[in-house]
Amino acid sequence: MDSVNFTLILFHAHSGLRWLIVLVALAALILFGNGWLTKQYFPKPARILNAMYSGLLDAQMLLGIALLISFGLYTRQHFEHMAMLIIAVALAHLPRKWRNSAAGVYHRNTFLFILASLLFIYLGVMLLPGNRW
Repeated sequence: MDSVNFTLILFHAHSGLRWLIVLVALAALILFGNGWLTKQYFPKPARILNAMYSGLLDAQMLLGIALLISFGLYTRQHFEHMAMLIIAVALAHLPRKWRNSAAGVYHRNTFLFILASLLFIYLGVMLLPGNRW
């Protein structure tokens, strides 16, 4: 497989994975928002959605780094994009600190950190040249 095809595959995987991330994030926001408001704890779905969201962001970050290396795009915008997305990934992993807390605290913190990570994702995508949505 030549490098052009590999780079194209990486680009489409990185571009397509974002929609799965958005779907999982929306499902997580609904679950954690509901849990926060009702003070109910949904242990298995909460663990699964939180792990899916942070795991998908990890995969997206690895694809992005591979894409950056493959394309050789070392512009300021791409490094700023990468920095913003690394912050988003870090924010997505922080709710594990509260998983043994009271249901309301865990759900509130997870909801807010997913929301914050989505904000950093949005801002990071907006840093790229051209329309990326």
